[in-house]
Amino acid sequence: MATTRDKVPSSEHEHTGENYQDTPAGMDIDREIDRTDSVSQPKDEQCPDCLKLTDERDQAELSLKFWKQEARNWKEDAKYWKQKYDTWHEQIAETMAKSSVMEKTSDMTSNTKVADMFDVTVKEMWVNLCEDLQDNNKSEIHRITNLSELMQAIYKECTKKVDADTKKLRECSFSINDMVPDEIALAVRMVRKQMCQNESQTTQVIEEIGKIIFDSTIVRRISTSKLKISLNAFIEKVISISWLMVSSDPPLHLNFDVKDEKYEGAIKERFVQYSTEEPINPEPEKEGTVLVVAWPCLELKEFQGKRSNSGYLKKGEVIVRPSSTHVQTNIH
Repeated sequence: MATTRDKVPSSEHEHTGENYQDTPAGMDIDREIDRTDSVSQPKDEQCPDCLKLTDERDQAELSLKFWKQEARNWKEDAKYWKQKYDTWHEQIAETMAKSSVMEKTSDMTSNTKVADMFDVTVKEMWVNLCEDLQDNNKSEIHRITNLSELMQAIYKECTKKVDADTKKLRECSFSINDMVPDEIALAVRMVRKQMCQNESQTTQVIEEIGKIIFDSTIVRRISTSKLKISLNAFIEKVISISWLMVSSDPPLHLNFDVKDEKYEGAIKERFVQYSTEEPINPEPEKEGTVLVVAWPCLELKEFQGKRSNSGYLKKGEVIVRPSSTHVQTNIH
């Protein structure tokens, strides 16, 4: 077989009889062949250190290739489990919402969040309004009683409206005497919540119920030109939060219904004692009973009227009639 050395690239040297290998071109070819041969074999075979480094390099390249593939696999796994988690989270959130016991964690109007808004935002407004009412030259008990009756009136109007709206939804498919299956009742409550808690509906409710409350005897009794702005803001906030409560699923209940009850047992569990700045006149025949609910207890409606130590989200505050030997003078 002819080799590279046997091939003559030009016929010019054949005519002159000159040996091609002895020409400058031929010597360049020889050097190129030698260089190629030296790259392919010699030093790795002759140098143990080079061979070792080459092996280590090859192993490093294989390891790098392996871990790159592992990283791609982990990335795909992470993507898969993220999708699984998102699906699971959505499913369990929906299950919570439909259970009427557990809450959908992503719901910004969940009972827990509404309870917090009532006990923080509304209460702060209530405290400020109590202070503003001092200019009316009324007693502390009188001021607190008026605000308690105002909140109770708002809550009752919201309850009446949501009950009427629920009745309309039920009557779309059932007569008034029909027994509604549990799953249909649940669907009605869920639809009611979605309808009641959108922004436009809440605005309409504030206007509708606000008109009733602003024209009430209670507001006329305590309103002044100086109080108009703060009182109106308080009323609108109580309406909006009460509306979220009554249209929720399960509904929330504001408990004002412990007046004249003995401050003990479940009532003492659900209400803390409100200490007034002004002394309270003792009533021997009623000592130790609730004089007025300063701040209602926030409960699940299904526990309404039950004398148990569970079913409430936020404790209320009550003013308790003192005994004849003890007149309450502590500052709240």
